[in-house]
Amino acid sequence: MKIITLARKGLIPAIAFGCLWISQPGGTCRAQTIPTGAGSLDPTFFSARGPEPAWYDGPTVQRIAVQPDGSVLVGGSFQGVQGAARLGLARVLPSGSLDRSFVPPDSLSQYNFVHDLVLEPDGKIVVAANASGLLRLDAAGVPDPSFDGQLTNGATAVVRLPSGEYLASTYIGAGPTNPNAGHTVVLLDAQGRPSQRWTTDYRSARPVAFLLLSPDAHRLVVDGLAELSLD
Repeated sequence: MKIITLARKGLIPAIAFGCLWISQPGGTCRAQTIPTGAGSLDPTFFSARGPEPAWYDGPTVQRIAVQPDGSVLVGGSFQGVQGAARLGLARVLPSGSLDRSFVPPDSLSQYNFVHDLVLEPDGKIVVAANASGLLRLDAAGVPDPSFDGQLTNGATAVVRLPSGEYLASTYIGAGPTNPNAGHTVVLLDAQGRPSQRWTTDYRSARPVAFLLLSPDAHRLVVDGLAELSLD
C-alpha cells in the first residue's frame, strides 16, 4: 500500500493506491481526509453519498497539492475521475467531488502523464509531464501559450525558485558537450526556456522522483540522495 499525504491546516488529504483501494482495470480509488488529532477517516470526503473516483488502466497518483481554497490537485497516470475523462490531471473540491470546471489540456495523455506539479503564487499551475516537459496552466487548466517548457525527454520533477525560474529533472544523452548521459537537473527561466545560469554534473541511472528546495533556496535535494548547491 502506498500513501501520498500533504499536511495543511491540521488535516492530511491522503490519496492511497494499492490492492486495498484500487482494483485494475476499471477499479476505484477512495480518497479520504484524515484529521491529524483523531487519526480517523473523514466519511464526508469522497463518501458513499456520491460517486467514487474511477482510475483506469493501471492508475497511479504521483503528486497532490492543496490550493488556498481547499481544492486538491491530483496528478498521475490515469484517464478518468468520477465518470469524467481526466488525462493525468484533475482537481477535486474540498467536498471531494470532481471540479468539472477544471479540464486538463489535450497535450496530456496516457503516454504523457503528470509526474509532479507546483502551485504558482498567482494561482497558475506548473506540471512536469514525462514526455513533453513542463506545462504552465491557468486556474481552469488552460495552457499558457507564452510558456515554453519543452524538454526532449520530458520531466519527472519540478520546483520553482523565488526568482521565478524552474529546476526540472530530465534525461540527457551523451554528446560532444556532455560526455555523461543520465538523469539530471536543468534550469529553465521564468518562461520555461533553457538557461545556462546554473548547471550541474549530477547524473543518475534512474529517473528523479522528487526535488526539494531548501528554505533559503540555496540548496537542492535530489531524491534524498544528493544535495546540490545553487550558488
